[in-house]
Amino acid sequence: MNFVAIAEHTPAQCPGSNDEVFETVASSMPSLPELEVKHGVTNVGIHVMIGAHKIVVILDAPSFEAAEMVLLESKLVSWNTIQLSQTYSPEEAMKLTRI
Repeated sequence: MNFVAIAEHTPAQCPGSNDEVFETVASSMPSLPELEVKHGVTNVGIHVMIGAHKIVVILDAPSFEAAEMVLLESKLVSWNTIQLSQTYSPEEAMKLTRI
């Protein structure tokens, strides 16, 4: 299953301007590949929208819970508000919405 996480933080919580958050990111992000393996998750991509103070994370995960655990254990939730949603291909969405 595919999931998209949209993480948003304030300018004051941005790693680019907040030393404490920068240290959290620097210490936790190297463990991301290990966390993905632990939870059976494949990281499809991480994209940073600098001016918007948002991060988009695309994950292929066996469950919502597995995707959420990667976000929790990576400490991404400690400095962001995160919206995590399952996504579908256009064909899947059409089938699901035409029940």
